[in-house]
Amino acid sequence: MDVQDYEYYEARAKDVKLEDITSDEDNADILERLRDNDPDFTHISISNEFIDEGDFVVCEGDDLGWLGYFVGRSKELEYLNISDLPNNLKIDSFLRGLRYNRSIQNLSISIDLGDHFHSLTPLLRNNNSISDLTFSGFNIGLQCARNIGSLLGQQCSLKCLYFEENNLGDEELVEIAVALRKQPQIEELNLCHNNIGRNGCVALGNVLEDMRNPNL
Repeated sequence: MDVQDYEYYEARAKDVKLEDITSDEDNADILERLRDNDPDFTHISISNEFIDEGDFVVCEGDDLGWLGYFVGRSKELEYLNISDLPNNLKIDSFLRGLRYNRSIQNLSISIDLGDHFHSLTPLLRNNNSISDLTFSGFNIGLQCARNIGSLLGQQCSLKCLYFEENNLGDEELVEIAVALRKQPQIEELNLCHNNIGRNGCVALGNVLEDMRNPNL
């Protein structure tokens, strides 16, 4: 399965039939509402099961690539939660499409994206609407912390940053703290339910001196 770029979807979007690009009716409904910029459709969660409106379950075909394209074009979407992504080549296509979005305000990530974290860099760098970024419910090891640190080094509009139940230790927090020096505008930092010791607290304390209005 080839990895498609944004131009691939752009060239086909005008004439595409949603029933031809997804085998799931709920996903087709989500893509349609994104395509039409439905003002009442502002939240999407990529998950492994459909529970509520806005839950997008990755199925066969190119659902994920088209989701990235339509999210990128959306002017109404405010909240995106990434809680499940299968091992699928379309992950890159999805993340590349996100870079064009300017409406998302709250981005929540509940899985380790590995090297794919770097593909979120353009979204965070170019979308000045994003004020809240959450990492929750997955272990952040040293390499993951470095990937997140690289991501945080690119963004300048964040106001709230949350690390919740990530099993963060001192080594990981030190990596993230280095990146936080580039985010002095952050007003709220939540590190609940982690495993932070003395060295992590020292590293974080040094960073807080540079923040303008920190709230822990």
